[in-house]
Amino acid sequence: MRRDGSMVRLLKFVATILCLALVLPTSANAQRQPGGPRVVDPDLMAADYFTAKLSPKMRSWLALVELGHAGEATWKFYRTGQYKSVLADCKYTLERFANHPGALFLMGKIAIVLKEPSLPIPYFEEALRRYPQYAYTHAQYGHYLVELGATAAGMAELREALRLDPNHLLARTWLEKAMAARTDQGQHARGDSTTVK
Repeated sequence: MRRDGSMVRLLKFVATILCLALVLPTSANAQRQPGGPRVVDPDLMAADYFTAKLSPKMRSWLALVELGHAGEATWKFYRTGQYKSVLADCKYTLERFANHPGALFLMGKIAIVLKEPSLPIPYFEEALRRYPQYAYTHAQYGHYLVELGATAAGMAELREALRLDPNHLLARTWLEKAMAARTDQGQHARGDSTTVK
């Protein structure tokens, strides 16, 4: 009987060591090494959000990143005005998944609130440099640029999204709204009081 208790403890110990062996390499890679540069698994940095679920390693990495930095807690911080914390979470997420749509969206919202409109632009640019094939990222960037008033650049990104995916509903909707707003601005600038039907 006493042996069984020892065996159970030994099995629990071995299971704990195995779990730590699976988790610690990822955690250790994210920490600064004493006296040296930060060592990070290159596969876990600036990864492709849209293909992450195809690999068990990347799927679990995405789940960990989202749990700690792009989940409901982050949105709660955003809704309560804790923008600096949310900004740090967005940056962390985008360093790991360069084209994470939620983090890009949230960074854009924070930039507008903080009146730092250029803040997300390097992140959008990096996402598109690494992964130019995704219509959604082009559409997000285009929409953000239009919101800022950089309508021509935004419309170019929205058109690129539609070139990549002609059926992309959000890109089409955002482009039509941008075109309508541009038409309205042109009419107001000329002093036209008639509306387009």
